Amino acid sequence: MLRTFAYVIAASVVALVVGYPVAYFVARFSGRRRVLFLVLLLAPFCVSYMMRMLAWVNLLEVDGLVNHTLGIFGVTPVAWLSGQPITVVLGLVYGYIPYMILPLYAGLDRIDNSLLEAARDLGAGRFSTFRRVTLPMSRPAILTGLLIVSLPMFGDYFTNDLLSGSPRTSMLGNLINTAVTTPGEAAEGAAFVLLLFALLIPPMVYYARSTSRRSMVEA
Repeated sequence: MLRTFAYVIAASVVALVVGYPVAYFVARFSGRRRVLFLVLLLAPFCVSYMMRMLAWVNLLEVDGLVNHTLGIFGVTPVAWLSGQPITVVLGLVYGYIPYMILPLYAGLDRIDNSLLEAARDLGAGRFSTFRRVTLPMSRPAILTGLLIVSLPMFGDYFTNDLLSGSPRTSMLGNLINTAVTTPGEAAEGAAFVLLLFALLIPPMVYYARSTSRRSMVEA
């Protein structure tokens, strides 16, 4: 259970750190190429999750491109697909980061430019404007992105099966899948599902209530 939380938190934070600059660039600096960038962001949805994970398997094999590249710098080949937590976390990030970028883009794109211009007119620099105006106003989008990304990660079992397959990196989704597919252990699987459901209800309720409060304030 603690391992699942650690993986989900790590993957969600990495997805936010990588996705926020991308969404910010598309929302603020893409100009006439915005449609092109949006198409590129949506392109991963056209490829099945399994195919994207299999691409990672090909890259991370012992004789794959990643180890060949590291070998150029004298690094010993790494068994990335043999129970490495970092491989599972990066796989989760790669699989779900589009779900982080799109809400962030939508939230950043809705920020009124006149507010940013007013901050600059009052003497705020770019960084100060971002810290005092853009970042606070994008917090709802950040919360949405974190929720959308983290919820499916808790039930994910396919990523670990493909990129690790080791009990050392098993997540809650793997325990549920194993219990459900093992004769006589359906009750244990149901208990895990109820536990997962109980864990996910509080953040969903918090998000619903915070969204409702923002809607009332804006109205």
